Amino acid sequence: MNINEKGLDRAALGLSVLCHIALFLFPSCTKEVQLKQPNDHYKVPVQLSVVKPTPPPPPKPKPKPKKKKVIKKKAPKSNRGVATKKPVKKPEKPEPPKRLPGDRDTAEVASFSEPVTPKIAINNEWEGTIIVNATIDTEGKISKYEVVQSTGHIELDDAFIRTLQSSYTFKPKRVLGKNVVSSIKIKHTFEP
Repeated sequence: MNINEKGLDRAALGLSVLCHIALFLFPSCTKEVQLKQPNDHYKVPVQLSVVKPTPPPPPKPKPKPKKKKVIKKKAPKSNRGVATKKPVKKPEKPEPPKRLPGDRDTAEVASFSEPVTPKIAINNEWEGTIIVNATIDTEGKISKYEVVQSTGHIELDDAFIRTLQSSYTFKPKRVLGKNVVSSIKIKHTFEP
């Protein structure tokens, strides 16, 4: 590179620097461009008016009850001066309540667990529905039972009866706050 080329490069660099300085000093030469943002808010004119609350109207005075005129009937002339007996009304007896809170129309099952299906019934895929009519005493225990419908398999029936006696608890029938003896039907279906 010779001296003329170096000088020419320096002159070009200086001229470029001067042009950039001139652009910064004269901003009117550049045009400012702004991008318009979409307007998410819309202005809606709303008319407002001030309303004074009105007090409620004063309560109307209750009309005074009119006094009823009592007209005394004169006794017939033949009975004047003789005291007559007025019929005395007997006080009405209040009716006893028909139900109290906590009364139950029938005994209810309070808790129970599912009976264990015997192994022979599982192996032979026995199924059936048993219905038992149980008498529940005043303490919520079974006093007696009767098998109304059998599953058709003694082993399944016995399994349910054992579970009925060991794990079922009951709420006895309740009438006017007192427990009474009643019966309940209990149904269970064994499926394979």
